[in-house]
Amino acid sequence: MWVMMPVKVYFAILVIGGVFWLFFGLAAGVPNAFWGCLLFFGMAAFIYFTRIRKKQLPPETLGVNSMSNLPNNRAQTAQVTLSIQKVQDMGARLIRENWTEDRETLKDFSREAVRAQEGFMMEEVVKISLSLNPLMANRERLAHCVLAWARFQVLVIKPPPAEDLTGLRGQPGITGELKTRLLELYRADEGLQDTFKNIEDKPKNWPERWDDLWVPVDLGYRLRYAHAQVYRGLRLAFGDCPKGSETKDWFEPFVVAMCAFEENAYRRSLGMPSALGPEREIVGRSLLLSLFMDCVLDGARDPFVEWKSRIGDTEKGNHAWRDNSWLA
Repeated sequence: MWVMMPVKVYFAILVIGGVFWLFFGLAAGVPNAFWGCLLFFGMAAFIYFTRIRKKQLPPETLGVNSMSNLPNNRAQTAQVTLSIQKVQDMGARLIRENWTEDRETLKDFSREAVRAQEGFMMEEVVKISLSLNPLMANRERLAHCVLAWARFQVLVIKPPPAEDLTGLRGQPGITGELKTRLLELYRADEGLQDTFKNIEDKPKNWPERWDDLWVPVDLGYRLRYAHAQVYRGLRLAFGDCPKGSETKDWFEPFVVAMCAFEENAYRRSLGMPSALGPEREIVGRSLLLSLFMDCVLDGARDPFVEWKSRIGDTEKGNHAWRDNSWLA
């Protein structure tokens, strides 16, 4: 409750404490009363100038009307345009829409699991809203959730000729060929084994069949997808996405890059040919894909634009592998 009190309450408590030390501490001859008074008033002044007065300044003074005002083209200097409560309200709504009120979630997850994840998601939303730089706090969570989601996403994409509703199949490095090879992949990939090592009450030789593995993979995918969608939606609170249709959103290309990176790693575990192109290009293109994560976490205003700029010198005009895709 103390942490969640309004800033002005903290300010008032510190001012009252300073007055107390000033009149009663000095009058009573309490040792170090002067320094106690100075400490209280100093902390009150810090809160006033960094939190209260700053909130009263017009938005254009803070540079929060648009991310075009960011110095050095960096997002980490962005200020929050919404109140803490509004950010938390938006997070609660996104959690309901993507998790607690989703029909498939309620059908396949236990009530205890739904509530536990709801609580965890809301805790993260609160942490973001209270952080010194909510935009980057949200972006960091989004980036790591997308990577975790990608590890499962490439395992559930249907192979041709089945319809792919995600739109990801056919993007650079993403084929839909892994779903039918789940059992083989589990036995070959230590990372996947580690992911499911804590499944309770599993038989000694688990998994014995493809169906044994499909259920936890599908549930794992849906859980990670829901987490990512919450942080994706929160970007709107901080202006971390383009407005209108003129500028391409960096989120979709980022998802493609992470999925392609993860599928390439899985195919390597299976000894399958890479889907990223000729053998001589595989390592280089895999590294280029991983650079997208750096652009997101480094705080680039538009990570997609930054990514294309960074890989330009390496590609040297040889970008046919990503032409006509979400990475173009």
